[in-house]
Amino acid sequence: IDIREATHAIRIADQPTTAGETSIVTEPTEISFDDGARLLITPGGGTSLADARQAVVDADQQLRDRLAELGVTDHDAAIKRLSTREQFSQQIAQHRRETATLLGGESPAAVRDREQTSRQQHASAQQRVTALRERAASDPPACELPADLTALDAAMEPVEAEYDTLQRSLNDLIERHATAVGCQKKAEETVRETEATLSTDRGALKELQIKQQTLENEYGDQEARSAALSSATQAHATTVLALEASQEKLLQLDLPTVDADIDRYERAIRNADEKLQAAKSAITAASTSLHHLGGQDLHVRWAAANAALEAAQREHVATRTRAAAIALLRDRFQQLSGERADQIAAPLRLKTEEYLTTMFGPGTRVSLALADDQSGFSDLRVVRPSADASSYAFEELSGGAREQVAAGLRLAMAEILADRYGGSLPVVFDDAFTNSDPQRIQLLQRMLDLAARRGLQVIVLSCTPADYHSFGATEIDLAALIPKPA
Repeated sequence: IDIREATHAIRIADQPTTAGETSIVTEPTEISFDDGARLLITPGGGTSLADARQAVVDADQQLRDRLAELGVTDHDAAIKRLSTREQFSQQIAQHRRETATLLGGESPAAVRDREQTSRQQHASAQQRVTALRERAASDPPACELPADLTALDAAMEPVEAEYDTLQRSLNDLIERHATAVGCQKKAEETVRETEATLSTDRGALKELQIKQQTLENEYGDQEARSAALSSATQAHATTVLALEASQEKLLQLDLPTVDADIDRYERAIRNADEKLQAAKSAITAASTSLHHLGGQDLHVRWAAANAALEAAQREHVATRTRAAAIALLRDRFQQLSGERADQIAAPLRLKTEEYLTTMFGPGTRVSLALADDQSGFSDLRVVRPSADASSYAFEELSGGAREQVAAGLRLAMAEILADRYGGSLPVVFDDAFTNSDPQRIQLLQRMLDLAARRGLQVIVLSCTPADYHSFGATEIDLAALIPKPA
């Protein structure tokens, strides 16, 4: 709601509003005036906007309820939970890479198989050692026994060395197996936690997808909305082109010719009305004659009169239709002419207000109109900043005020025309302010200085140059330029 001008106090939704302010309403809003008038503005012409808002609120509440069931406080928490799941996935991948590095590229199953094989070999070796010990205890050895402990120690060294090597290999395999089992358990635990989190997130994601699908079913998907918007844009462009063509044709019309056509068709309508009335009178006369004279040739006369009446009625309707069309065309032409006149007068009005503001203060407003024949401007009015903000016609101003307003209008017009002449034009004032008092002369110098700063050459001819000493301009004594007689 754009408040262009107001002569009364206005309140929008119980909030005071003044001229020049703009308010946007998205729900039914009451506008009241200090004279008691009230208006109710309903955007959209229905309740579709309110229904859509309620649907959004309901969908948001359903989403919050579902998140609460899943143990998630809000949408941000769901996003954090999803981020945590991704971190767990990265940790699982990292653990798997570390496990693969520890196992030297072997799989956990292969390591377990190797461990089982080693244990079986160790058990077999223990059985063989036990059997050998029993055999040595019952039967004499088949080989030659060492002669003494030194020889026995010498013979045992390679055996013990091989045994130590086998034992270290076995211990290493046992440690690697334990490490692999620990890593596997840790990875499996992480996988279970991640799968649980992923299941929860999938449920929340499913709910969000259902909500999105519901909204798309109600308001259309992106493709449908884009197609509707494209169709509306094309229709708007077509309408704009048709409007511009109509406006161009209207601008080409000659208003005096249109007025003459209207007058001509109005005369034709009056003539048709007279013919219609004459035909009705003839019918009445024929009916009277038929009643008194009988039926001799009266049917023929009645048919002819009826045909004339129908022809006159058709001509009357056609003439009225053409006259209405021309009147509509004239009204549209006058409307466009008024808009064009406002566009032409607006720059001059704004420039004049800028100059008169230096005289009368901020808030000064000027209105003027372009003449019907576009030969000049008329209806110049000035609104000076005061308590009542009254509007005064140029003829109602005092002599001094008329001089000042006329000077502001001349400066504004010169500034607009200066663009066509290199940005500068001379403006001469020859004792143009004889009705202005000294205080107003000082304010006039401020307006003239503004014009000079904007590129105009301001020339003031005065018989009282002392009034313009504070103007700050170059002073030339014309009397000194006149040659003196010898």
